[in-house]
Amino acid sequence: MNPYTSLFPLTMPAAATDGVTGWHCTIDLPAGMCPVSGNPLAGSILTITPRLDGTYAEVYAVAGCAREVARELIGGFAGDATRPAVRDMEGACAHVARAVATLLGCPVDWRAELVIQTPGQQVRLTVEGRAAP
Repeated sequence: MNPYTSLFPLTMPAAATDGVTGWHCTIDLPAGMCPVSGNPLAGSILTITPRLDGTYAEVYAVAGCAREVARELIGGFAGDATRPAVRDMEGACAHVARAVATLLGCPVDWRAELVIQTPGQQVRLTVEGRAAP
């Protein structure tokens, strides 16, 4: 069970939003999730947009879940058996988005803006996707 389900209400009726039609939650990704390459670099972000119908999601639950799942991945890139084995930043972002979708019980769209160090230069990589519970 995700600890965020007991801390905050996950969704609220749309009437409580007073006309809000949607929102995005952006978190800073932990720098150096991969202990080998040190990627992503500081300034990398992940934006999650829940696709709720008639409700809206509690931001503390979404941001908290995304932040903790991202932190859980640190070390998994280098074969740490106690961490999920995700070997690329694109997969890591999809993994985090899937956790939020599962928490909320609805699909989410996601967009990662990654700052990656490659040999000889920094690269800004944008990756987008949709995750389902």
